[in-house]
Amino acid sequence: MIDTIITRMRRRIDIVRLDAKARQDVLYHDMNELLSLLGMLERELDAKLAEAEARSEVLETLAMDVAADLYDGVDAHKIDQRIMDAIRQLNEEGEDQ
Repeated sequence: MIDTIITRMRRRIDIVRLDAKARQDVLYHDMNELLSLLGMLERELDAKLAEAEARSEVLETLAMDVAADLYDGVDAHKIDQRIMDAIRQLNEEGEDQ
């Protein structure tokens, strides 16, 4: 959905920009700035999405490991430690961003 919105915004801004250029309107430069800002926003959203996907992978791995540990009868303290390690890893990755 976000891609669709950005594409439509880019298309509309480009139409206004080209119209302003044809009329030699100063609005042309404003539209160039809006396109640049839209590109920056898109890159930032892509970075946030990649970060969320990486965090999701950590959680999926944790869930599978905990399920296997429970099935194997692993001590609750060890399972708790595994969960705390995963939380620590997620927090460290968040601080690196």
